[in-house]
Amino acid sequence: MKNIPKKRIISIIFLLIIGMSLYFYFHGQNRSIILRGEVEGTTYSQTADIPGKIIEMNVQLGSPVKAGELIARLDDTDQRYALEQLQINLEKRLATLNSMRDDIKSLELMWRAGGVARNELDKLRLNESIAEADIREIESRIRQTRDTLNKYEIRANCSGIIISINYNLGSMVNAGYNLADISADDEKYVVCYLPTKYSTQISYGQFLMIKSGKDEYQAEVRFIDVKSQYTPKDMQTSSMKNKVSIKIKLLLPSDTLLKPGNKVEVVFS
Repeated sequence: MKNIPKKRIISIIFLLIIGMSLYFYFHGQNRSIILRGEVEGTTYSQTADIPGKIIEMNVQLGSPVKAGELIARLDDTDQRYALEQLQINLEKRLATLNSMRDDIKSLELMWRAGGVARNELDKLRLNESIAEADIREIESRIRQTRDTLNKYEIRANCSGIIISINYNLGSMVNAGYNLADISADDEKYVVCYLPTKYSTQISYGQFLMIKSGKDEYQAEVRFIDVKSQYTPKDMQTSSMKNKVSIKIKLLLPSDTLLKPGNKVEVVFS
């Protein structure tokens, strides 16, 4: 058997190494990995715009609610009384103004006939203008009072499930304090952790497969953390143990049946 030149052997070995490297690179690129994920909802706080005592609480923990539905009502007795007094005052002022306008018409006829001086008519017209301005101010206060009355009703700012209630019936609540939290129906995400070595292969707007039993969904990447961290233990797979990863969030379709807390698999390829 002829001796193969040493240079040729080295060249063959070099080509084999390159070929195997390319094979494993492209094989690795096309191979999917399975990540553990958990569904979480977007939470919206239901806050009071004004202080007051809760006199009506219409929801319980776990209650489904629709956007605009009444969650709680604060005691608005004083505000309603103030509105009632303003309306009574307005009616009186309007009656006075109507009477004044009748007097102006009569006085105008007398002035034209030379029965009264012009300054008497001007004085009455000035009083009319003052009365009209007073009425406009009262009407403005009535609108403001009605707007304030609406704030005594705390209504759901989205559709979803009540996941926390922070005050009970009869409690006093301050302005800006959160009465309850709603997990929105139409905005659910899957949170998972991707090994940092794949960070260049993930991008915003990318769709990944989500598996839950026999159900499959396409979810869109909406958040990629810029900071790496160790994968939380409950999210680790055997291949990700003690590995550094980045947190990503994927928006689920609005019609998904998955609920916050559900465990899923995320297929990354």
